[in-house]
Amino acid sequence: MKKLILYVAASLCALLLFCSYAKEEVQGIRLGWYFDVFSEEDDKVYVLEGTNDIFFYKNLELYKKEGVFVDAQKVEHAVFDYWVYNRKTKIGRKYDWENPKIGIVFNVDSFLFRNAFATAKLYNKDDMKFIRSTKTSSTEPYVETYLELNKQAHYSFPDTTLFYFDDRLVNIPYSFSIELDSLKKSKVTRVLQVFNADDKSKHASLRKKRVYDFRFEQIKEFDQKAILAFFESFINDTK
Repeated sequence: MKKLILYVAASLCALLLFCSYAKEEVQGIRLGWYFDVFSEEDDKVYVLEGTNDIFFYKNLELYKKEGVFVDAQKVEHAVFDYWVYNRKTKIGRKYDWENPKIGIVFNVDSFLFRNAFATAKLYNKDDMKFIRSTKTSSTEPYVETYLELNKQAHYSFPDTTLFYFDDRLVNIPYSFSIELDSLKKSKVTRVLQVFNADDKSKHASLRKKRVYDFRFEQIKEFDQKAILAFFESFINDTK
């Protein structure tokens, strides 16, 4: 009987360890953006686009950002920096490709403002009017369309905004709108802001349709061990 109890206890411990490990696996997303940005100075529209890979582990986030290194022979090489921070304490460390074990302190709020649209309020119920929702098939995302009520205030306001939802990514700790995620019990994975052509505008560039497109998707295949090593370096640096 004693052996049976010990066996059950050992099995339970193993199960708990497995469940704990499964819950703490690294998750990753690829954040992407495309903007038709109007410049009033020269009456032109410039395209800004890019991506960031973001990884999550416990209360930590890691941003993998690509750069370029030019060697002595003037050959360009793609290199990466890794920016890690704690969501609760807002402590951040940057690990670069030359010194992956040495973390350099950085300002988390400033970094998120530049790289994660941290201050962008993409949904505001007081300034938007719901128009319709669509879901054409089981394989297509659920989409809600809203009209911007303050459009006349400035050309920087979109005419309509579309929110795309994906229930499968509800556990990803990144959000374009915490409020919408909570209301719909889903996850906003894309925000498409549409600026209609303004035929009466004094600016030629505003007479064409423009869009701002924010989106993210889950990264299903990546080197878990390599990413986890940076998280572990951060944990050791901030003990």
